[in-house]
Amino acid sequence: MRSWIAPVLLGLGAGAIYAALGLGVVLTFRASGVVNFAFGAMAMCAAYVYSDLESRGDLAVLLPGLPTHHHLADDLPFVASFGLAVAAAALLGLVSYVLVFRPLRRASPLAKVVAAVGLMIVLQALVVLRFGSQTRSIRPILPNEPVELLGMTVPRDRLLLAMLVVVVGALLWALDRHTSFGLVTRAAAEHEEGVELLGRSPDRVAALNWTMAGALAGLGGVLMAPITLLDPATYTLLVVPALGAALLGRLSSFGLTVVGGLSLGMAQAGIVRLQSSVEWLPRVGLREGVPFVAIIGVVALAGRLLPARGDLVERRLPQPPEPRRVAAGTAALVAVGAGALMLLDGGYRVALVITMIGALVCLSLVVLTGLVGQISLGQMAFAGFGGFALSKLADGLGVPLPVRPPSRRGGGGADRASRGHPGAPGAWGEPRGRHARCRARDRRVGVPQPRSHGRVPGQHGPPTAPRRARSQHRR
Repeated sequence: MRSWIAPVLLGLGAGAIYAALGLGVVLTFRASGVVNFAFGAMAMCAAYVYSDLESRGDLAVLLPGLPTHHHLADDLPFVASFGLAVAAAALLGLVSYVLVFRPLRRASPLAKVVAAVGLMIVLQALVVLRFGSQTRSIRPILPNEPVELLGMTVPRDRLLLAMLVVVVGALLWALDRHTSFGLVTRAAAEHEEGVELLGRSPDRVAALNWTMAGALAGLGGVLMAPITLLDPATYTLLVVPALGAALLGRLSSFGLTVVGGLSLGMAQAGIVRLQSSVEWLPRVGLREGVPFVAIIGVVALAGRLLPARGDLVERRLPQPPEPRRVAAGTAALVAVGAGALMLLDGGYRVALVITMIGALVCLSLVVLTGLVGQISLGQMAFAGFGGFALSKLADGLGVPLPVRPPSRRGGGGADRASRGHPGAPGAWGEPRGRHARCRARDRRVGVPQPRSHGRVPGQHGPPTAPRRARSQHRR
């Protein structure tokens, strides 16, 4: 039993980060009805800003067209670096609300989700442009000396992170229950029009909540950087466990969100310990699937218990224009695409194929959004699963591709035959016509095949079998 306690306690660090980000998701949902999928990207921006401040004393600017860095000092104190990074994240949250989500106040929830996903992609691209895609390591912020707990040795920073997020959750609960600001926030979440009639501004309340949520994102992103490597892709996906923690808290309870985030981190650590003792368990993907299972479970079992906001929402999506001349346009595009596949070569052909694949994925999103009114974030995952299954069928079971890829010389088989590929019809290894039938009949009756290929120096093309072997067989 003791062998399981220490690995599970190690998950308190990651669980504390999930809980902190989950608290920010709850704040943004209560304030404006937005499930902020860009929350992990906001934490990533704060972590990269802190990395530059801590290492070089430079304040990074993410906006394009402006100077990339402003040098502040050669040796900036930790308090200044940490405070500037959290302040930058808070400002990013405020700007995101004012420029993106405030104009969508009366939009449908689907439009808000699309905007949140777009903001996530934009922030990730800006970070890659400014800082590159290489991973970074940051020096420890909290003391990480080992401490004895329940007879086990646990790093101290994990326990401090858990205690810190519990304190933050308690402060948010007190702010929500015992202040007029919390009362107005709860009132706006239930009936936004009523708050306007009382003379309060829901926009101001939402802006303040988005600012606090951005500060929480900065706090979580900076504190997580020393535990794991700083990477754009990893930080962007932190929104998945954060959303799982927020859903466990029903998008309204700060206390349950903290408990949910800590539980997810400890469950992931337990899965890692289980993988080391059970050999048949998969080594990749099982730990990352724990938050996803929590999300599916909460939505399936308690979906009706999740709160709904009293927004001034236009429930109907905008009417799409009716397509005209579909058959003619489709035929023309198919002809152009087929001709380009035949004529292009090298990088241009690869770019065209990738563009077609992306268009198919986008068409799947159009079907879901336009016909069903839903949005899926897993279309590329489905496409990757299909490609992986096809590779396994082709390599492991020998199932060929249903359609042979075309080539510039009139087909894959003809192209290989022209190059003398032994596996192509008409190549040297498999001659066609009467010679092929004779050699096949010789192999069936056991006539020894000649070692010579029947070529003379300088001869090119498919060789012919020796006449002596065929004449002896006919006799």
